[in-house]
Amino acid sequence: MAKIDLRPMTLGEVLDRTFSLYKGNFWLFAGIVAVPYFLIVIFSVFYSSTLVAVIPAAGKLATPAAMGRLLGATLAGGSFFLLIYLCVFAAAQAATVVAVSDLYLGRAASLRGSYARVAGRIPTVLLVMALVFLMVGAGMIFFIVPGVLLLCRTAIAVPAATLEDTGVRESISRSVRLTKGSSAEIFAVYALTLFLAVVASFVFHLPVLLALGSPVKPHALPLWLSVVDGLGSWLAGVIVAPIGTIAFSLIYYNLRIRKEAFDIEQLLSSLESDSPPASPSPA
Repeated sequence: MAKIDLRPMTLGEVLDRTFSLYKGNFWLFAGIVAVPYFLIVIFSVFYSSTLVAVIPAAGKLATPAAMGRLLGATLAGGSFFLLIYLCVFAAAQAATVVAVSDLYLGRAASLRGSYARVAGRIPTVLLVMALVFLMVGAGMIFFIVPGVLLLCRTAIAVPAATLEDTGVRESISRSVRLTKGSSAEIFAVYALTLFLAVVASFVFHLPVLLALGSPVKPHALPLWLSVVDGLGSWLAGVIVAPIGTIAFSLIYYNLRIRKEAFDIEQLLSSLESDSPPASPSPA
């Protein structure tokens, strides 16, 4: 078993450990998040190629009834793809949390093992993500500050739902309780991950922007350039996406150590498991 370092950490120490775990286990985390982002590539290429083929013909030959059927088929296909993508994305988020948990607690972590352990938690994690999105979205629409505050207070709802086997409402309530007084630190992590995502997106989309010489329009992209653009999005997601999940998983454990003495609980548990069984008393 690897050495376990369970202690309260500052924000700088959380970020330092985040990048240490990310660097030391890059292929594990990249492999976990590769699948959902590759689905985006497939959909993007299919969408672009469909627009290139359909838009010119639709403008010349389509009747209102045919256009209605085309629109219905497009919406149905898009909705079906979105549902599949959200399920896979929720599984990848939960699997990343499990991998971070194993590494943080000194256990071995693997791609297959991480996914296998979250198979039964995907619906709960998906519902947690959807409810958090609706709550934060409503807060952003009506009042920006409450929306940002909700975003920070629900930041560890997915780790709670994944690691504690709680329901949707309980996971969100758990996150709200644990993050009380830590909104500033969590907002800083969100700001950092957003900055990294913007930089990565710009870098990997730059070849397409240079090739077009104008703002990107899906129906203006030739197929090969659409593939290049999709692969750029995939690489950006694979490289950047795990960082935020790793950081918030560590914040989850850090808050439990601060407020619930999780480190002492783990120490007592390890002592109990390491102690030899009692010898039978003589007759």
